[in-house]
Amino acid sequence: MKHFFIILFVLLGFFSSVFSQGNNTCANAQPFCTGTPVSYPAGTNAGAAQPGPSYGCLGSQPNPAWFSLQVASSGPIVIVMQAQNDIDFIAWGPFPNLSGNCGNLTAANQVPNQGPWNNPTSNGCSFSGSATETLIIPNAQPGQNYILLITNFSNQNQQINFNQSNTANPNAGATNCGILCQFTASATQTICSTQTATFGVTTSTSIVSVTWVGPNGFSLPSGNGSYPNIPVTASGNYTAIATNTGTNPATNTCSATRSITVRPTPTPAITPTIVCAGQNAVLALTGNSATSTYTWTGPNNYASNVQNAAINNAQLVNNGIYTASITTNGCRGSASASLGVKPNPTVTTSSGGNFCFGQSFYLSANGATTYNWSGPNAFASISQNPVFFNNVMNFAGTYSVIGTANGCTASATAPVTIHPLPNIVGISSGNVCQNSPLTLSATGGTAYVWNGPNGFYSTAGINNIASAQFSLEGTYTVTGTSSLGCVNSNTLSQSIYPLPIMSAQGSRACLNDPLYLLSNGASTYAWQGPAGYTSNQQNPTLFSSSFLADGTYTVFGTSSQGCVSTATALCKLYPNPIISYSGITSVCKGDMFKFKASGGVTYKWLGTFGVAQEGSEFSISSASPSLQLTYTVVGTDGNGCSNSTEVNPLVFQLPTAKVVPSVAGSCPPLCTRFSIIQKPTNLTSIGWSFSNGNSFNDSLALNQCFNTPGIHNVQLALKDDKGCKGTATQTVEVYPNPKAEFEFDPLDPNENNNVVTFYDASTNAQVAGWNWDFESTGVDTARGNIATHTFPAIGNYFVKLFVRSTNGCVDSIIKKITVSEDMTMYVPNAFTPNGDGTNDTFNVFGVGIKKYNMEIFDRWGNLVFTANDISTGWDGKNRKGGDVSAAGVYQYKITMSTTKDGKIKTFTGHVTLLK
Repeated sequence: MKHFFIILFVLLGFFSSVFSQGNNTCANAQPFCTGTPVSYPAGTNAGAAQPGPSYGCLGSQPNPAWFSLQVASSGPIVIVMQAQNDIDFIAWGPFPNLSGNCGNLTAANQVPNQGPWNNPTSNGCSFSGSATETLIIPNAQPGQNYILLITNFSNQNQQINFNQSNTANPNAGATNCGILCQFTASATQTICSTQTATFGVTTSTSIVSVTWVGPNGFSLPSGNGSYPNIPVTASGNYTAIATNTGTNPATNTCSATRSITVRPTPTPAITPTIVCAGQNAVLALTGNSATSTYTWTGPNNYASNVQNAAINNAQLVNNGIYTASITTNGCRGSASASLGVKPNPTVTTSSGGNFCFGQSFYLSANGATTYNWSGPNAFASISQNPVFFNNVMNFAGTYSVIGTANGCTASATAPVTIHPLPNIVGISSGNVCQNSPLTLSATGGTAYVWNGPNGFYSTAGINNIASAQFSLEGTYTVTGTSSLGCVNSNTLSQSIYPLPIMSAQGSRACLNDPLYLLSNGASTYAWQGPAGYTSNQQNPTLFSSSFLADGTYTVFGTSSQGCVSTATALCKLYPNPIISYSGITSVCKGDMFKFKASGGVTYKWLGTFGVAQEGSEFSISSASPSLQLTYTVVGTDGNGCSNSTEVNPLVFQLPTAKVVPSVAGSCPPLCTRFSIIQKPTNLTSIGWSFSNGNSFNDSLALNQCFNTPGIHNVQLALKDDKGCKGTATQTVEVYPNPKAEFEFDPLDPNENNNVVTFYDASTNAQVAGWNWDFESTGVDTARGNIATHTFPAIGNYFVKLFVRSTNGCVDSIIKKITVSEDMTMYVPNAFTPNGDGTNDTFNVFGVGIKKYNMEIFDRWGNLVFTANDISTGWDGKNRKGGDVSAAGVYQYKITMSTTKDGKIKTFTGHVTLLK
């Protein structure tokens, strides 16, 4: 909504002119008069001006605002429009009537721009980039009407202000403000909340109705009325909207606005308070502000003007209702609350006294509902009669109790004295061995009572026991009484040490082996035995014993408590067996060793790695990798005594020799001589065996031939004078001959394709050398597995390939190569049979052609021409004669054979006849 206000205060009211809403079209142009400044918020993103009018100099019309004015007196009228950002304008007129002009906004009706740009005499349109624009109507006449359009070109949020700037000039024209509605309005300006606000209007024109509107949806259908119990939220502007009897929608409504401030009425609150007699009471008042004032009244003539009422040392006479009033910004509110003063209880104690350390006692209090005790050693309790169990010395002192009844308290005290217990000490003559004397005594009291193991009881201060037994072992308690009657006790632990229970064990051994003595049951040991033997070890060992060690040994054992007992042990010695073996100790490598032991009951055969075998018999292969140079056989008799003897196996190596061929490998046939070298001197026989099936005996050299490619071997069977048999082998190789072969490309060379590449395709052996003879000259003209040769002319050639394997074996092959005459053919795709001597016939060109036939067909498949000679071309005429055929595309079919292979070939295609 765009508003234009002309403010004229008259007493409590004012004169006002307001634009109607929606002046973004010419039909809704807002009337105004230029006697006072006008300000309105510019539209943004509000679209362009309506189509139809002639907008003169305006290149665009964004965010339009339309206005109308009526001239009241003659003379120039200058209207200045101002904003913060770019605005533009255009004006039309004069028009004879105030309404009905929106259809006449033509270029002819535009207020003209006249005079220099910097000092115009008339200015009715501007599209400049300025934020200030000026409308100049040079000679306005009474009754004339004008339309003004202002655009917010910058599209920025801003106020647009405009005013007639030449009103002070004596000859200036003026506009008619009578077209605006007029009335005065009044309303209560300041009021406290919950009071009644009043509204009134005074009309000086033909006002037919007035309606008030305001905050929170307030509406008053008449010009005079009230707003009872007005809330604080109702503060703000209230607008009276008047409607007169006019028929012009632009001038028959106006409004006036009054501001009402609603001050909040204080709403104080008091927190009720209850205290005990003698306490300080405070009644807290809330709902105030920093500028508030206060008034308090209450029982016992209480009065105060502070915010919170305080009653020090409150007593029962201060019970009652207290009332407080708050005044803030002239608005007053009040509240009331009660103060309760309660009497305090009377608390007494009826306990305390003297007690022995550890004795239980209790404290007692009366006169209240609940109790809170405190005392020495941070004691605290809420029991009325707290009980103390097993008291200690720091329980002594004064105990205080605070009793509470109905929320009020009082206190009392109770003294307590704690006597210490006597220091009773039980003393033993010590821990003793079984059957030793024992004494038990006590100190620290005037009378004693003893209690101990197995019903022991005594009232003596000293107890002497002649022979301690295990029944006296345990814990003794002695209870003593002091002169104050306090009782205490002490305990002591008495141990009766047992005599050690000794055990001893001797051993049986073979002569010169260790004897072992074992004992148990004590902490320290002392041994005595045959031949003056002594030892302090628990389990001594007699090394390399002789028969003098036979006999009985005695051990004296002492416990950790010093108690002593004895035990005996018997030792016995046996003689060692004599161990021997039988068997052959030397064999040829690969034969078995077999031995048998005697002289014992069980046997073990030992090698350097441990036990090789158990039992009286032992066997092992002379070729075994685990065969040892020395074995020890250990035999054990029935008494567990052992002895041993050594066995030294000897292995004769098998005879060997080296066979050397005179030729180790060649192409077939291979003939070589085999000779024996590095042979042993004690050979008695030699046997030859060849892989070709031949065999011989007792020769040192032999000749043999091999024809088949591959590996061939010879094996010797050797025997020496110890009967040991050995072998020797050797091999020779017959290398395979290569099988020569080659391929070539192209397969059908001709006079124009006469460069041929040859590829080795030999098999059967790896080839290392190649020699090529291309024209049967007997001279190698190329080497390598791939070769290229250019044949000089048409004809037959015999190409020879000689190959050599990596082992020097050779082979060759000869193939015939034919270089033939070349065949080529060219077929044109168009001709022009127009008789100009150029391209008049359709001719096929080619070489190497033996037989030839050409047929020409039209597009309907009719044969129009045929020829059996390649030199005969088609002149475009039908084979039946006549004129040249019609221009177009014709199909040809050519059947031919070449001079090379004579095979019939067919070619088809199209030729275009052009004219």
